[in-house]
Amino acid sequence: MPAIFDNKIVDLCAEKFVEVPADEVSAAMRAQAGKEHPLTWRYLPAVGGFGAPSVSEVVTFPSENIFDSVMVGEGSVTWNTLTWEENPTQFHIVNTMERLPVVEYLPAILTRGRTNLVLPENWTRSLAPMGGA
Repeated sequence: MPAIFDNKIVDLCAEKFVEVPADEVSAAMRAQAGKEHPLTWRYLPAVGGFGAPSVSEVVTFPSENIFDSVMVGEGSVTWNTLTWEENPTQFHIVNTMERLPVVEYLPAILTRGRTNLVLPENWTRSLAPMGGA
């Protein structure tokens, strides 16, 4: 019997990368400047006992990506079928994922650069309060 936790859940493949010309990368970065795409969910449980308000809301997490190089290629995902003995706590989840159809593969993107997570002119903020509990 194989050792528990020594079984692959998924195989990811990215290959056939081609460099994107620097002028196209610069144009894409200019087009994205000032836009807020990243979202996250903030949940702060209530403190102080029952009836105290909690916070549950969608927030922006503005960031700025600076790419030095970008490559585009082909990607694929292959889920492995597992048994209870191979992964007793998650085999049913993995096997369900393996049975889902692949609708479409989008390009694999490999970037080299940095991300600025602090933008003083554009702080993290709430978009739509979802109410307290």
